[in-house]
Amino acid sequence: MTVVSPRRKPSAYTLIEIVVVVATLALLLFLFAVKLPQQRRQARRLECVSNLKQMGTAFRMWGNDSGSGTPMSIVPFTNDVSFYSKAFADQMSSSKILACPDDTRTASATFSKLQNQNISYFLGMDAEDTMPGTILWGDRSITLAPTPQTNLWELGTNKSVGWSQLLHNGDGNIGFADGSVKLLDEKTLQLALEATGDTTNRILLPFSNP
Repeated sequence: MTVVSPRRKPSAYTLIEIVVVVATLALLLFLFAVKLPQQRRQARRLECVSNLKQMGTAFRMWGNDSGSGTPMSIVPFTNDVSFYSKAFADQMSSSKILACPDDTRTASATFSKLQNQNISYFLGMDAEDTMPGTILWGDRSITLAPTPQTNLWELGTNKSVGWSQLLHNGDGNIGFADGSVKLLDEKTLQLALEATGDTTNRILLPFSNP
């Protein structure tokens, strides 16, 4: 006669095991919640760098097409960044690259409708392709003390320049005339101004059009 042993019931999880599982899941969720915003900020920063690189390429292409000068040097001065930006329309892939993804400003769908409030970047008025270290474009979150009353700022090699918290967690991206782009904090921004070879370092900020 075959004796069949009774089927053993599966053991239930102990309270300690349940607590460990819940704690592990909570830790993973916490790490994910902390990491996700950082990854998003990094992605926006990299997209901003890409924008500035494309804008730098457009600047050099414009110089090759025109033969000499820049829109800022051969066009009568205006305090409208969008006016100068439209000069690069044939060289830029889209007007949307003029808006930083970390900015609250809305990109313009077309160059014909482009206004300063669609632009996240200041324009370097002294940029020259023969001076590769000069500043061409940069985040509009730049600060200068005391704050000028107009949107044409002369940075010089000023030690009182910096960044607000408006973009990139208090740092800023700068595009140079040679097409390079750098993420700079306040100290490295000051060093970059000293290295441009330009004594004025004038920039035009995209204040909203009336």
